[in-house]
Parts: sequence; structure tokens; C-alpha cells
Amino acid sequence: MQAINENKRKAVDQTEWTERNEKYLKRYDEITNLLEQLDREKAERVGKAKIIARFIKSISKQGAVSEFDDLLFAVIDNVVVGIDGSLTFKFKNGIEIKN
Repeated sequence: MQAINENKRKAVDQTEWTERNEKYLKRYDEITNLLEQLDREKAERVGKAKIIARFIKSISKQGAVSEFDDLLFAVIDNVVVGIDGSLTFKFKNGIEIKN
């Protein structure tokens, strides 16, 4: 905005002004693209968090696992049972959630 106001108030070399303006526009586009990418990543992570939360809730309601479940062991690396009965799920992707 400052560059536009400067261009209105005083004589500025238009070639120089155009080059500077193009740099601003390029930077704006880069930041806009980065923001869109971060928004997509955030949405993906929020979605994964919801899936994991539902998964943990489902496991918690199920009670003791009495038989081998391929789905369960495909995503969970291990589960640690605390002295207080809490469960810490360690997933193969490195996420750790305590319930």
C-alpha cells in the first residue's frame, strides 16, 4: 500500500516501481500458497485426531482384548497400562495418547 501511495504522490521511475510491485505480488502469492498449504495440513491433522479419538473411545468401551485383532495391531505399536489404570497408546506413526 505504501508503494502505491508513494507512486501517487511523487514521480517514481515506472520500471523500478513495476519491478518492486512484482516482487511484492510474488511474495504475497508465496505467503498465500503457504497459508493454504498450512490450512490443508491443519485440516488433515484435525481429521486424524478425530479418527484416533474415536478409535480410542471404541477400544475403551470394548474392554479387554481377548483375541488378536489385525486392525488394532496394524496401527498401535504398544499400550502401556499405568498403576492408576490409565492407558497410554503408542501408535506406529509416533503419536502417543494417554487416556
